[in-house]
Amino acid sequence: MLSFSLTTMFAQDESEDSKDYNWTVFTNATELTYVSGDGFSGGALSAGALYNISEKFQAGAVLAIGFGDLESDAAISIGARYFVFNDVFVGASLPVTDEAGEGFNLSLGNRFNLGDRIEFLPGISYNTDEKEITISTGFAIKL
Repeated sequence: MLSFSLTTMFAQDESEDSKDYNWTVFTNATELTYVSGDGFSGGALSAGALYNISEKFQAGAVLAIGFGDLESDAAISIGARYFVFNDVFVGASLPVTDEAGEGFNLSLGNRFNLGDRIEFLPGISYNTDEKEITISTGFAIKL
């Protein structure tokens, strides 16, 4: 669940002094889901935030909620990511609630800056319990 995206926004010109962003707010584009069919409709939405502990290390949490016929209790995971080479990062997350699943999610991704505040974050993750590989894309905004 530790993947990163939000909405498309335009970066603002800022002075060099104000580029110290402490938070990254994200959601995974593959976790913005809506399904509809004969007598069935529902979806899921997840969002998270990471705090910059150092220049290369971030830690935070993800919250996912299902609605409609996919309604569920809040799924909460905690996680972290570490930038290994410039914009290449490795990450790990661990579910806190039963709804978030089981096992560690290990991920590898790349950050592409689309301005001062917007990031495009493609990645791949592996769940150690479900033995499942997920390819994801998303956007994040730095605050």
